[in-house]
Amino acid sequence: THGLTFSSDGTRVYIIGHSSDTVYEYLLDTPWDISSITSGLNGELLIRGAEEGNVGDPRDIKFNTDGFRLFVLDRVISRVYQWELTTAWDITTGSYTTGNFFSVNDQEPASNGLAFSPDGTNMFVVGTNPDTVFQYSLTTGFDISTAAYTGKSFSVSEDTNPEGIEFSSDGTQMFVVGDTNNSIFQYSLTTAWDIETASYTSGNSYSVSSQSGNPEEIEFSSDGSKMFLVSKAGADAIYEYTLSCYYGVVNCIDPTSDKDDVASVESQTESAKQLIQ
Repeated sequence: THGLTFSSDGTRVYIIGHSSDTVYEYLLDTPWDISSITSGLNGELLIRGAEEGNVGDPRDIKFNTDGFRLFVLDRVISRVYQWELTTAWDITTGSYTTGNFFSVNDQEPASNGLAFSPDGTNMFVVGTNPDTVFQYSLTTGFDISTAAYTGKSFSVSEDTNPEGIEFSSDGTQMFVVGDTNNSIFQYSLTTAWDIETASYTSGNSYSVSSQSGNPEEIEFSSDGSKMFLVSKAGADAIYEYTLSCYYGVVNCIDPTSDKDDVASVESQTESAKQLIQ
């Protein structure tokens, strides 16, 4: 399992892995609570063959804000593919139009993680060749046909195998999942959604090694009070964490709070293991 995302209301969770080339959908009886996944698999979407065999190593998935578009980052030729859903958030209604992709191969031929700004006008890709985040602009939000490389990038050399990427909802904090150090690294952006203004402070990382030896991607609840981590090691599980403040993986960024020691793993791992098995 490599990619992870949720519906905007937290009632659906989606995963994708390297080998099956399939997006899987599960329902949560309680929003943003993975222990409430009780009904098993709700739907799946096979993405293999979307572009004449060039989709074969999917790494990450993201939706637009209304759930009618799904984006798949694939490492074969490093492309972002755009799928259309006729019913919001229901992947069984997904379809693909040939040619509806954007290549990031010139910047990152070993892409792993994908993120968008909330309005869909900024797209970010991270990978391992080099260990760098690249920023792209979309003149029409969440329309991959309007994407272009901005020339902006930022090195995330704190880990030699960056796998996943996510931002706070205001774009002032960036989180990168590192497979080598089994840690999540937190970066600050002085200008929201501008990767060239990012910086890293030594020690701004949170180890997940006690839960996962191969962390792949993270996702946050809509209010930033929970973090979810997907792993391909051992149980191939989703782990749920509670945060004592807004996006507080390492440091709180809520100006009303001065706490700085925040992430704590919840006892949700067993339900996650059952989900992915």
